[in-house]
Order: sequence, then C-alpha cells, then structure tokens
Amino acid sequence: MEGSYALPVVALSYIVAVIAAYTALEMAGKVLRPQNRPTPWILAGSVAFGTGIWSMHFIGMEAFDLPIDVVYDGPLTIMSWIAAVSVSGLALWTLALLRKNPDRPDPRIVIPAGLVMGAGICIMHYSGMAAMRIEPGIQYDPLLFSASVLIAVAASIVTLLIAARLRRVRNFKDVGLRLGAALVMGVAVCGMHYTGMWAASFAPDSICTTASGLTTGWTIGPITFATLAILASALVVSFGDTNAIRKRRAAERERSAVAEEKAFVDQVTGLPNRSWLNRQLTENAVSKAQQLTLVMLEHQGTTSADGQKEFAQWLRQQFPQAQAVCVQEDSFALLFYGYKKDAARQQVIDLMATRERGMADWKIGAAACPEDTERLFRLVPRARADVAAFSPA
Repeated sequence: MEGSYALPVVALSYIVAVIAAYTALEMAGKVLRPQNRPTPWILAGSVAFGTGIWSMHFIGMEAFDLPIDVVYDGPLTIMSWIAAVSVSGLALWTLALLRKNPDRPDPRIVIPAGLVMGAGICIMHYSGMAAMRIEPGIQYDPLLFSASVLIAVAASIVTLLIAARLRRVRNFKDVGLRLGAALVMGVAVCGMHYTGMWAASFAPDSICTTASGLTTGWTIGPITFATLAILASALVVSFGDTNAIRKRRAAERERSAVAEEKAFVDQVTGLPNRSWLNRQLTENAVSKAQQLTLVMLEHQGTTSADGQKEFAQWLRQQFPQAQAVCVQEDSFALLFYGYKKDAARQQVIDLMATRERGMADWKIGAAACPEDTERLFRLVPRARADVAAFSPA
C-alpha cells in the first residue's frame, strides 16, 4: 500500500521542529548558567522540547496520507509523548553535568547520553507508529530502520554539543547562530522521522482494526496549537529571565561605577584622588612609556573647599595635556606623558607664577621614569623629596 505526503503539512512539521529546537537551546542556556538552579529549567525544557518533537512526529504522520482510515491507540500515543519528554529531560540533565566546563564537553558524558537519547527518540517514533491500529502490522526495511537510529543518535550528540557551545546570547550574532543551529537541528529531527517513515511498509490489504481512538486530523488543529502555546510560553519565560539578568547586570555596573567614583575621585575637587594615582603607578596599570613625569604641588597652609575646587579647575584649564590629581588636601599632582622632567616642572612653575597669589605659598617638585626610577610606584616619594628641596628662584 502506497501513501503520499501533503507538502504544506510536512513544512508545518519542520517549522514546529525548528521552534522546538530553538526553545531547547534557550533552556540549555539557562541550565548551563552557573548562577541558575538547573532543576526548574530542566523540567520546563523537557516538557517544551519533548512536546515539540512529539508534536512534530504526529504532524509528520498527518502529512502521510494512506488510502484507509487511520486511528491511533490512546495509551501508546501517550507513552510516545512520555518518551519524548523523558529524552528531553535527559538531554538537559546531561548539560547540567557539563556546567563546570561546557566549552570542553566530556565525551564520557556526551556519547552515552547521545546513545540513550537516540534510543529514546526511536522509542518515541516507533511507539507512535505502533499506535496506528491497522492489520497487518507495519513492516520495516532493516537498512532504513538502522539509518533512522543512527540519525537519531548522531542528532542527539550534535544537539548536546551545539547546546553547550551556544549557551550564551550576548548580541545579534549569537541569536543568528542559535537560530541557524535550530534550523539544522530541525533538519536532523525531521530527517530521523521521515527516514523512519521511509523504512515503513504497509501491506496492500491493511485495514483499520478499530473505530475508537484518536482519528486522523487530531494533531493539525488542537495539538499543534497547544504545542506552539507551550513553546511560546517557555520562550517568553526564558526571554523574561534573560531581560531580568540584563537589568541586574546593568544595575551592578551602575553601582560599581558609583563605588569606583567614590573610591577613586576626590569628593571636593572632582579630580582623581591618591587611590587612583596609586592604581595608575603600578607596573601593570601604566605601560612603559618613553617618559612619565610626575610634578607635585604642595600648598604651605590650609585652603578652603571652594579654594581647592577653584585651583582644581585652574589645573585642568592650564594643563590639558596632563592628568591632574588631588593627592590630598592642598596637595596636587600632574602626570605628564612624554615630557622631560625639567621641562614639565618649569612649565608648572612658570604658569603658577602667573596666578594672582603667585608662588608664595607653593612648593613644587618632580620625578620622572625612567630618569629617576624605573619603578613607577616610587615616583610619589621621589617627587615629595624634590618638593622638600624646592627653593623658588
């Protein structure tokens, strides 16, 4: 007995398979995220993906038109759904075992899991086929049957590897890669199904043996709608969780920026403070430039907060080529990159002399790397020593 395929329904089965595959990759990403508890995502993902591939199977069965009525046995059909959900749960549980090192999946975990998953997919498919109440029963070509099993196992292993690799979505490129992977996974799932169907042979005198059960057409409407609703709900929950994670990260970055500003910015002058300077003057923070000069300015007395602000603004305006730093109250520094020590210090002295109060209350010193020291963190004490020896001309 020969059957024929309705191509629009075949296309629908592929679309459902792709959506189910994309949903599975979304759930896999949640399972692999170290901060997440994997169990809720395993449960949600197993129901969503399992229902998706199970629905794809029966939509594919609906696409196959036989010249006789076809009725499906209810318990066997339910068993095939349980097999699909169980296989999906196994896949996600296996990924949870790979959380510590998902970039290098352990073949001792992936290969056995792929074998069991492939077997589960075959159980789902062939129990669904067995649910067809016809006599004589379906016969299978051994070679094509074996090919369908190999496709199921290979697709399972590849699915686990793809899910581990595409666990993060950081930009549109990652979304595109995940969508492309879902398209390939959809081909694999459908390939197994239609290879299994190709292996099936129906006797010319086959007849439907019962009138009670699930009749032809039951998956096209209600089951397809319910499946897409389940998959859509899973994606909405996943996207909502991803959005919440992004908001938390943005809030953490904002808090970190505020904390860094408090830690590394002087609250009176708005200039970088001594902590910032110490961080800069480390071997790893500043590249070894040809010349780095630090000019220290120390006020001999006490200045009000307004006076400190005014002086900080003046430093910024007069030395745009340098980084101004408030080392502590009434003590400032200028970092010059590529300037010789004597030239930088003299430029500061000359400009300070133009101020209204001139040089009367200020002492100035300088130190350079590598001229005075090759250790950047020693620039401050060397500059302070030079300040102590300062004598205005």
